[in-house]
Amino acid sequence: MKNEESNQCVNKEENGKSAANLHSSFLRSVGAQASRARNFILHSLFLARLVLAIILLFSGFVKAVDPLGTQYKLQDYLEALGMGGMIADWVLLGLSIALSTMEFVLGVLLLFAISRRLVTKIVLGVMVVMTCLTVWLYIANPVEDCGCFGDAIVLTNGQT
Repeated sequence: MKNEESNQCVNKEENGKSAANLHSSFLRSVGAQASRARNFILHSLFLARLVLAIILLFSGFVKAVDPLGTQYKLQDYLEALGMGGMIADWVLLGLSIALSTMEFVLGVLLLFAISRRLVTKIVLGVMVVMTCLTVWLYIANPVEDCGCFGDAIVLTNGQT
């Protein structure tokens, strides 16, 4: 009788251990899948941040090389809005320099992941404004090219 009871206890302990082993192996496999998914997301975010940083760096650099070209493009936009001649040329030149500086600095900050949360919010705001501008350019077609990359890469409004 004692042998049967001890065998039953051992069987219960083995069943408990095997159930615990099964449960822990299941959790390990789920954890491994979650880890792979997390790594994929992190790598995708890193790649997106890198691509956006390169685009901002290039755009800012090209506009900084030719601030007068950016000034002329800003004048074109203002004329399309019916505001031509309302803003002095030196103010537009200052705005073109500020725009190129902002794009370049945001690209550097994104590239090196400096103040990521703040920079991400600023870049999101800039992208919302530029997206609205791009939609208006595509629909109304008031100027020939967007001026996104200066004269280095001339894009039509539809290509933008």
